Amino acid sequence: MTSNVKLLQAEQERICSVTSADLSKLTYNVFDQGLDSPLSWRCIANRGDFKEAQELINKYITVNEAGLKQFEIRNLSFHSGQLAAIDGRYKDAIEKFYRAIDDNNESASFLSWNEYVSGTIYFLQGNIKKLEQEIEKMETNNIENDAPNLQILKNFLRCPNDSYKDVYSRTSPCLNTH
Repeated sequence: MTSNVKLLQAEQERICSVTSADLSKLTYNVFDQGLDSPLSWRCIANRGDFKEAQELINKYITVNEAGLKQFEIRNLSFHSGQLAAIDGRYKDAIEKFYRAIDDNNESASFLSWNEYVSGTIYFLQGNIKKLEQEIEKMETNNIENDAPNLQILKNFLRCPNDSYKDVYSRTSPCLNTH
């Protein structure tokens, strides 16, 4: 490892102060939505520590569950699942994704959330037929906000044998051959 890489890692660890923060004092917006915040789980994920970031999300949910809104818990659970999937821990990812499903389908008027989450689960399970069905549902719903998530599911369908990480991050060679 070069000294520049070591310096960069040390700086990134110094910048990410969320691990020493009192999780009960962090708002959902700072912790989950703070894209560049040193108090966000994303700071840790950005340095490649996916399992540590996921564990932090899970701990945040446990510490703050009583004060969180249901959609916040679903979003955090989804991000926890994404981190596990990126890290290749599909069984753990699927468990977290199931927790992200909206039992009341509250977002159905502006986002095909359940179809996206279910389609992601089916990709991880290798159930391509069910993945296709979720894509069809999203296309039938015809909701403008679905475009990015629909594209992700279509990418999963195009590259069913590649890793979640490669397909999601669009680094899969499969995406360049179609």
